[in-house]
Amino acid sequence: MQKFSCLFLLILFSSISYAQQIGKWETYTSMKDVSISVMDNNSNIWCATTGGIFMFNKEDSSYTKYTKADGLHSNLITSIAIDGDSKIWAGNTDGVINVITPSTGDVKSIFDIQKTNFNLKRINNLSVSGDSVFAATDFGITVFNSSTLSVIEDYSKFGNFLSAIKVFYSVKLDLIYACTESGLAIQKENAINLSAPESWDVFPTPNVIPADRILKVVKYNNGLAASTDGNGILVYENDTWSRKYFLGNIVKDIIVNGDSIIAVFADKIYSIKNDIPTLLFQTQGITLNSIILLNNNKLIVSSTNGIIEIANGSIEYNFPNGPTANSFPSIDVDAKGNLWSASGTDVTGKGVYFLSDGSWTNYNTQNGLEEAGRAMHKVYVSPTTDVYLSNWGNGFTKFDGENFETFNTSNTSLVGIATNPDFLVVQNMAADKNNNIWLVNSETVSLNALSVITADSIYHFKPPLLSSPSIAEHLIIDRRGTKWFSISGEGLFYFNENGTLGDKSDDIWGRFTEADGLNDNAITALAIDNRDDIWIGTPIGVNYIFNPNNGDSNIQGLFSTIRQQSVNCIAVDAVNGKWFGTNQGVFHMSSDGITLFDNYTESNSPIPSNEITSLAADGTTGKIYVGTSAGLTSLVTTSLKPLAEFDEIFIYPNPFVLTADENRLVIKGLVRNSQIKILTISGKLVNELETPGGGITQWNGLDLEGKLVSSGIYLIVAYDEEANNVSTAKVAIIKE
Repeated sequence: MQKFSCLFLLILFSSISYAQQIGKWETYTSMKDVSISVMDNNSNIWCATTGGIFMFNKEDSSYTKYTKADGLHSNLITSIAIDGDSKIWAGNTDGVINVITPSTGDVKSIFDIQKTNFNLKRINNLSVSGDSVFAATDFGITVFNSSTLSVIEDYSKFGNFLSAIKVFYSVKLDLIYACTESGLAIQKENAINLSAPESWDVFPTPNVIPADRILKVVKYNNGLAASTDGNGILVYENDTWSRKYFLGNIVKDIIVNGDSIIAVFADKIYSIKNDIPTLLFQTQGITLNSIILLNNNKLIVSSTNGIIEIANGSIEYNFPNGPTANSFPSIDVDAKGNLWSASGTDVTGKGVYFLSDGSWTNYNTQNGLEEAGRAMHKVYVSPTTDVYLSNWGNGFTKFDGENFETFNTSNTSLVGIATNPDFLVVQNMAADKNNNIWLVNSETVSLNALSVITADSIYHFKPPLLSSPSIAEHLIIDRRGTKWFSISGEGLFYFNENGTLGDKSDDIWGRFTEADGLNDNAITALAIDNRDDIWIGTPIGVNYIFNPNNGDSNIQGLFSTIRQQSVNCIAVDAVNGKWFGTNQGVFHMSSDGITLFDNYTESNSPIPSNEITSLAADGTTGKIYVGTSAGLTSLVTTSLKPLAEFDEIFIYPNPFVLTADENRLVIKGLVRNSQIKILTISGKLVNELETPGGGITQWNGLDLEGKLVSSGIYLIVAYDEEANNVSTAKVAIIKE
């Protein structure tokens, strides 16, 4: 204690803030696919998308985004409306409605519809009249008070239509109109009890209304006009419904502009005046969804490519920066902390996404991947920071930071599948200690499931037990240079060439199956941890191999919370913690896989889906990235790479305010296995902490007796295991 007390008298007080907040979630989604938009009183455009909500400020072209990380119940927004107090109402697929107050950013959730006993609860449309918000759902209409957010009444039976019928669209004009799957229901004049079926006039399809389904109804020329799902535009005049325009076409939306109807199709927009249609806009490769009319006769079209502003022949596309799509089948982090993501196979592939300093860059067939194609389904970042992208059917592409170079059957000796030898599927890649790139060639007719590309050559290797083309995947390389990969349904294979690529006489091959202790011969994930132990995901839990040594290795089963889970992916963080992606969310476990720290799901975290498709750990920032087919999230953790030696300790927050909420002081900038002492300014020991092996730890403000410390200045002393490397800092504590 004397040794430390003398040193503390020389410490200068300093306070350095740290931007990364432990426990902070962030969501990354594509918001290009906009289903519907509305305009507020300040001419801002609010958009419902498959990746959350964004507000487009037309004054400065800025965006404000809302996702699950900001309080939304779901990122998949089905409907949106603005009430008289400028609050934003947003509907979800499972019946939850979020209400946003833009001035404060506050997000509230309404669960009344979700809590009903109906099986289908989707919010199909929201509309506002006075202080009432009408929610068209899969079982009727629910009316809310916009001020209290409480339910006023429900309508689930319209005339002689079936009970609990799906309502696509509802609106109050002079009366309340409901477009249902059985036809149109209209409130009777002077009807008060709208929950009673007799309070509604009904016009069934196709008997009275000549259409299979009506999607929307608007007031038009002292009558009505309706868009339909395959029967064009219908008009109601002189007490008769008739097919009027674009017979046989799906009209996705209609609005009225004076004496004109503006109609939206999947790829066209028409204006109809005096029964004459005029083409306003046409597109290819983009799907149009809905439309609104601004005060200056500008059109805002919601589409799969953001919102499109059309005015006086000018066309402008607007959407927030983000990944091209919300599919994240494979992700990796480079040495600079940049995230790379593949997008998918075949038609689902959209190229590759790149996240750097909070901004996304998307590479596709228009900007770098012209030769490679867009079906990038796997990504691997090598120790040299080269990025390797597996192209579905077209080999792989290397990105060196400036240029893309594709390797396939036309410029290598790799061979594709039996039915088409030019169709080359590289599933996974990994670099050895010499920076040679190894790859698994799936279903190759050559049976050379494993290949390696060196600086000047390429070598191929055929597993001895392989007798026919098979799916090969999940490649990792341990410190002994052994390659571990799987063959679908055949277990875990290993191979070591003993450093002689051209000499197959000393090659070592082997395999582990269920007979050797594997939970299942189907391998779904492979990872190697910081101690060189191998972790194996299967459809029924996890196996591991401690200190792997080829055939002398011993496979163990993990008998813990993760047992029986279908494991899709595995990540290892900077302090050797294990992260397992399953169909039931993400499991964060101790380094030995025994202790469960957290199980993050879509119900208790911003993760958009319980089906986790990819994981990656960034040891520099402590971020864990979680990929799904519905978007990407990240969580800031304490799993930071330790420093080689102390430089400067970061203490935050400073001052540290002690409250009853069990907030914590973060101590960052530590070396591996640091020891921490908390002392008073006079050198009295207050508490001692051990770090989890990484570069960061936390203190809850308690002393050795478990009591909150008093207000004052305290000294933080960190030292390595030998007490030869010491760093110090001060913190001001305020006890409320």
